[in-house]
Amino acid sequence: MKKPLQHLFLYAVAVCLVTLVYSCSKSTTTPTPKKKTNTELLTSAAWKISAFELKEQDGTWVSVPLTTFQTTIRTTYKADLTYSSTSASNTGGTSTVSGTWKFTNDETTLVTTDSGGTVSSTDITSLTDTEFKEKGHDGSFPYPNASGVITQFYGNRFSWSH
Repeated sequence: MKKPLQHLFLYAVAVCLVTLVYSCSKSTTTPTPKKKTNTELLTSAAWKISAFELKEQDGTWVSVPLTTFQTTIRTTYKADLTYSSTSASNTGGTSTVSGTWKFTNDETTLVTTDSGGTVSSTDITSLTDTEFKEKGHDGSFPYPNASGVITQFYGNRFSWSH
């Protein structure tokens, strides 16, 4: 009768040891990286304009060559909610605008206020580590078309990259 009890005791000890070893081993599961917020993405580095489009009255989007007016526009958004945007024209001049920025609508609308008090807002259509796309709110405004003729446009879109 002692042998079955001895076997049962050894079996129980073996089960406890196996359970102890596996419960103390490290997990091999890699943690999922935390998704960056739009604030983290926007403030990660300076953004350089890569495309500019205007919407015609019929809803057609027209690409505007960046060399038409400026050769580069570079904007930096900082974590302290300030921004600075420098544009260089194709004639050699540069200008800088600075002010404050904030997100509204769960970080889907970017609102800027320049140092002169002018407020602008755009809807963010895409924001990743390397790309930032925004669309201005629809409205009618004059702008020179590709031939330099002042034409009425009804919206704008900007694409930016690092």
